[in-house]
Amino acid sequence: MRRHNMPAVFRDRLLDGIQGGEFHQREKASDSNPLPISHFTEIGQILRACAKRPALTEELLDRLSPHRSSIIGALPSGLQAHGLISDINKELDDVELRKGLYQITEERLKQWIIDDGSLVYGELKREELDAFFSEVSQLLNHTNEFIDLGSGLGKVVMTAAVSVAFESYLGVELLPYRHRLAIKRFDDFCQSINECVAQPAAGAIDPYSQDTSSQFDLGHLAQIPSKVDFQPGDMFACDVSRASFIFIYSTCFGSLMHKIANKLASESPEGCLVSTTTYAINHPGFVLVKHFPANSMVWTDLRFYERVGKGPWAEQVATSSAESDRQKWRESARELLRQPVGG
Repeated sequence: MRRHNMPAVFRDRLLDGIQGGEFHQREKASDSNPLPISHFTEIGQILRACAKRPALTEELLDRLSPHRSSIIGALPSGLQAHGLISDINKELDDVELRKGLYQITEERLKQWIIDDGSLVYGELKREELDAFFSEVSQLLNHTNEFIDLGSGLGKVVMTAAVSVAFESYLGVELLPYRHRLAIKRFDDFCQSINECVAQPAAGAIDPYSQDTSSQFDLGHLAQIPSKVDFQPGDMFACDVSRASFIFIYSTCFGSLMHKIANKLASESPEGCLVSTTTYAINHPGFVLVKHFPANSMVWTDLRFYERVGKGPWAEQVATSSAESDRQKWRESARELLRQPVGG
């Protein structure tokens, strides 16, 4: 499958406008009963202070361990060196911190982890997506529909639209505020498309050229606004029956990978390609096509799978690897805690 031969001046203009989504202002999930900000800050300050004390490392991990499936990565972002939680404004000794650590109820601790995770948002860099879609264009079996499950602010969907010619493009996002931001970004994206089509850059398109590829790209560009759709909702309710390629930024979905695999194996068509980040798919309905280790294409492990077989299959259940083996998790968390925490 050939990638678009789109003039660089068009591509740059469109893609430049959808960068930087990782810096957007966060909102907490409205359906998770978030902690009041004062409680969120107070708990975060206690946990962050404990994270700075080597003598309290194991006890901190003991408290976090029952909730590790809710943690994005190995350690909550707020406890890491780049965390934004402010420090306690008075010095507490280990005894006082230990007391504060164990006064946090399990319910509040879990909700704090969820709230902290809702503030986390990452995007693949432009150069990573360029390499990604170059690979996608070589692997595709057919080009019915491109779907991004957990599409955030829509960067991957819009990059797909100017990279590979699918019949349609769909992004599904659970958090309402991120969906609203994706719609706003797409409106701006479409405005840039209209300006490119109405006033092609001098020399970028020759209307008398015998090279039909550039003319095709301009035609596809004009059709993008009608081919792209962003929908709010749960990925598990998404219709994937026409999908040719499904993208999942699954770094945040470790505990859900078995459910994702079950859904896609039973509902997506044979030959559909699926890509995941960080976590693998373990299901007889998928075969691994390619694996790119961390930092070889993108910052984390990237895998491409193909849907195979007719099924039906037995429902896959969560495994220790999906939930994160407890000892392996503790080792990873300890390593992060060894890094200096700000303040």
